This record gives sequence, C-alpha cells and structure tokens, in this order.
Amino acid sequence: MQPPKNNQSGFTLIEILLVLTIMSTLTSITLLQLKPALEAKQLQSFFRTLETDLLYAQNYAMSHSEPVYVYFVDQQFHYKMLVGSSRLEVLRRNYSKNIKIPYNNLIPGIVYLSNGNLSKSGAIIFDYKGDLYKTTFLLGRGRFYVTKM
Repeated sequence: MQPPKNNQSGFTLIEILLVLTIMSTLTSITLLQLKPALEAKQLQSFFRTLETDLLYAQNYAMSHSEPVYVYFVDQQFHYKMLVGSSRLEVLRRNYSKNIKIPYNNLIPGIVYLSNGNLSKSGAIIFDYKGDLYKTTFLLGRGRFYVTKM
C-alpha cells in the first residue's frame, strides 16, 4: 500500500504579498489622479446649486408676491433664503469650507422683489483654494453670471 499523494497547489505568501503590493500601488495612483477632477466637480456643483437656489428665490418672490432675501453667512459656510417681512427661513444650504467670500458688495444680501427683479446690482467674489470667481448680479430680471478672475 502506497501513502496518499499530497496534491496541494496554491500560492505562497510571497506571491500573495507581491500581488497585494501591486494592486495597492495601482489604486493609490488612480486615486491621486481623481482628486483634481473631484475638486473641479465640487466647484461646479456649488455654482450649479447656487444658480438653482437663486432661480428658486426669484420664482418664490414672484409667485408669492413678497420679497425674498438671500444671505451668505461666510463664517458658518452656508447661505439662507428668508421670505417676507417676517423673514421666515425657507432654505438653508451648506457649502464647502474651501469656498470663502472675500468680497461682497450686496450687503446685507441679495433681495428679489415681488416682481422678480433684484433690488440692486452688485458682485460677490468667491475664493476656492486661491482661485477667484466673480458672480455679477445685473439689474432687471435677476440675471447673474460667473467669471473666473
């Protein structure tokens, strides 16, 4: 009678560690390349959300025939929308701590009148990691645009 054959096949510890090292290196390289794209999307998302919220404020003012106020609270990284003379808060939106407001001549805030027009024109400058973006608000139908400085 012959002893049973030991047909165990598998990977050695060194082979497994080598594969894990290669996989982790490839993963870290991929993540480093995605970081700038993520930051660009974060900024795009902020301006898209801001645009949507300002259009909402304008529509709210027209549909409810009362003024709407949009205030930026830079120290707490949010802006809020208040309605009417009672200043009832209907929206509060947080934004990234990487976005700062070094200049705002629309003090105390953006005001949409009951006809949907802005009460005054002005500009707000947003600083995102050293890049400056100027948001200019025009008189008339509450239009605004963003330009990189």
